[in-house]
Amino acid sequence: MKFKDLNSKFNYFKTCFFKKIKRANDYCPNCNSSDSTIIERKFIITSLNRCSNCHLMYRTPTTSEKENNSFYQEEYSQGFTTDCPDEIELKKLIDTNFKGTDRDYNTYINVINALSNEKKLNIFDFGCSWGYGSFQISNAGHKVYSYEISKPRALYAKDKLGINLIENIENISNSSLDIFFSSHVLEHIPNLKIIDLAMTKIKQNGFFVAFTPNGCMEHKKINKNWNKLWGMVHSNFLDENFYKFKFKKFKYLISSSPYNFKNIKKFSLSNQTLIENLEGDELLVVVKKL
Repeated sequence: MKFKDLNSKFNYFKTCFFKKIKRANDYCPNCNSSDSTIIERKFIITSLNRCSNCHLMYRTPTTSEKENNSFYQEEYSQGFTTDCPDEIELKKLIDTNFKGTDRDYNTYINVINALSNEKKLNIFDFGCSWGYGSFQISNAGHKVYSYEISKPRALYAKDKLGINLIENIENISNSSLDIFFSSHVLEHIPNLKIIDLAMTKIKQNGFFVAFTPNGCMEHKKINKNWNKLWGMVHSNFLDENFYKFKFKKFKYLISSSPYNFKNIKKFSLSNQTLIENLEGDELLVVVKKL
């Protein structure tokens, strides 16, 4: 394990310990309610709670936006996802359009294509890291706007991959996006109010699309490592209960990997809510703005 990773974990446990003593930061990061039930405990000082109001599962003690912003500048490390490649490796990745790598976006692009027959969609990639996903979505013919909290990775995405970086989502015009897209981002952020803001930016008949680790109980039954999917880095654990409550005024699809692209296409055309198999490793929610 890298020294940086050990240092991050030490700081995390130290911060959690003092927050626990002060009984601080136990509120829901989505609705700010302090009314919750404990689902799981880990290392005595942390727990996975279910908000009694909005049904989000979240790690306590929670993390402030200031703490989160600081962590994701330099401290956060997750292999291929965060480690920017050198010039030689990047050229190889670009030449193959990332095919066969850990960050091959073919499945995600197939989901996007199943949602619309349009060849050039306006897509916002929220949490683009160093740009590998935005690059591939753009190569598929779409116009991509991107945001990344980590300034070093955002700069790399802009300079090395030519990604169209947006510093603030507020700068995106309301009702201008065909798709607001995020891949393995919502589980990291301390304030899920970004979802409400995202919905204002989406066009009529446009889509909110989010991929996350699967927090559903159906997945827990078959994955002995389910409890490892929340913690220091994944402060939120998304499942169908939260999405059903959050998007109760919309039509939505909730599914898990592997994805049925025919059913995704059917959902996009029918305006009917659809909940499919929830046992897979990755969870998908698609919300249609009518």
